[in-house]
Amino acid sequence: MNSFLVSVVIPVYNAERFIEEAVVSALSQQEVGEVILIEDGSKDESLRKCQELSNSHDNVILLWHDKHANRGAGFSRNLGIKNAQYDYISFLDADDYYLPNRFNNERRLFLDNPGLGGVYAATGFVFESEIARSNWSEFREEATLTTTDKKLEGPELFKALLFGGHGHFSTDAIVFRKTAIDLIGFFENYENGEDTHFFLKLCLMVNVVPGEIAEPVAIRRVHENSRCIIDTKKAKNARKRIYKDLYQWSLNNTGVSFDRKNDIFQALTNQYLSNNQFIVLLILAYELPLSIISSFTWLKMISLMRRLFVSS
Repeated sequence: MNSFLVSVVIPVYNAERFIEEAVVSALSQQEVGEVILIEDGSKDESLRKCQELSNSHDNVILLWHDKHANRGAGFSRNLGIKNAQYDYISFLDADDYYLPNRFNNERRLFLDNPGLGGVYAATGFVFESEIARSNWSEFREEATLTTTDKKLEGPELFKALLFGGHGHFSTDAIVFRKTAIDLIGFFENYENGEDTHFFLKLCLMVNVVPGEIAEPVAIRRVHENSRCIIDTKKAKNARKRIYKDLYQWSLNNTGVSFDRKNDIFQALTNQYLSNNQFIVLLILAYELPLSIISSFTWLKMISLMRRLFVSS
């Protein structure tokens, strides 16, 4: 009996051309107990394709939002997690696909380490057109993998994802215990960056370790309509909101240490350092919700103010 079984959650929106390949790539893995499709109000024939796949495979579960509404990838993943039958959760975007032996390292690591919270790995990508490649290159460095540049885990991984500089993992390349949801909650409803917010909380609250980071375990398909192709301004604004919300969440969470709260505050202020340094604190004070303005926050603001004025 396989004691390591994964629920693969796939949000589906306008992916009629790709969803079958995604599902087949997941079903080919011996560790996959079920594939959960969340049809997110597509305007193409995705719903029909999902119904065909669900009718053809007993372990392909089809769900949708009330009135077939479009709720976004984050809320769709939440619905999938809530309905998952197995102890381990993995994601796959509807236009991506797993490679053979996707979960080999994950199975070994989880079974050998009962206290382990998650395992991340590398993702490769393929461009559907030259336009997609051009759009990608406008704000992404040339690379062959989405991965970290070294093996990172625990607080070291959290800080690397928070401050950047060492790469990151993608949504297709993470497996975690379903019980982690009790500590971190579900995805937020962001236009961009809900996965970044979710994975920062995951790496903050449970031990996440590297699996295969030198070779891909999944392939991201980059086409002209990919969600990952967004302009730099939207990405920057999304990160500001992510860090503000992450900081507020950390202040209300007794399980987050003082040092990690300090790290998050520093990452938040770093989002504003490209502006005039004299107004950084005013911007923060104006934009942060009042519930965040705790004595801890003000102490950090005073410290930052002193450093800013000394360096100016």
